Amino acid sequence: MITTVVLLLLLSLVIAAIGVWFSRRSRLQDDRQKSEHQASSAPPELTFETIDPGDAVVFWDETSVLAETVLECQENLTNRTTHWRWILLSDGKLVESGPMGRTLYSSATVFYQGTAPFAELTADADRGGVLKTFEERVREGNVSHQPVTFIYDGNRHRMKSTGTFAATVKGNSLPPGPWSDITANEQDNVYFKMAGGDGEEALGIWTTHIAFLVGRRLTDADLKGLYGQ
Repeated sequence: MITTVVLLLLLSLVIAAIGVWFSRRSRLQDDRQKSEHQASSAPPELTFETIDPGDAVVFWDETSVLAETVLECQENLTNRTTHWRWILLSDGKLVESGPMGRTLYSSATVFYQGTAPFAELTADADRGGVLKTFEERVREGNVSHQPVTFIYDGNRHRMKSTGTFAATVKGNSLPPGPWSDITANEQDNVYFKMAGGDGEEALGIWTTHIAFLVGRRLTDADLKGLYGQ
């Protein structure tokens, strides 16, 4: 009789233990499913590749600006197509995000047709035009030991590249001048890039007039965060 009672007691304990185990396992599965659901439903981290007009950019110095206009750009060459973004900020600066990284252009000047800088950049090669001289030396294969430079505001900039681009505009209308004169025809829109001293970068946008922007590489250390509207 005592043996039967002991066996029943042990059986009850085993059944209770099994019930606790299944209950705990069910709670763990529920918690895991809830965590996975929350992770899948959370918005993706915002980057300069996904930022839209109206989103905020906060730098480590606590400067906060909005992305006003985004240009989705591409250059079509014979064997490849290159994509990048130009993000115009509410304080007049511009961020470029592309295959070569990110650059923050903090100053901008417009060279209008008829001015000396415009002529110096766009004149024919036999008249010393910077862009056409650079293209000529690239074709001849001697630009590496005969670099082409452009001096503006006391700073020397060395030509690195030039090309044409197409762009799709998202957000507010583009600023007047070179930006608003960008057309749907890729061959109407010319860009060029230069390198200055001490890590400086320059970007030119030539449509009717030329927008000339100067800045530096943008690193993670420069940013506090990107925030959706």
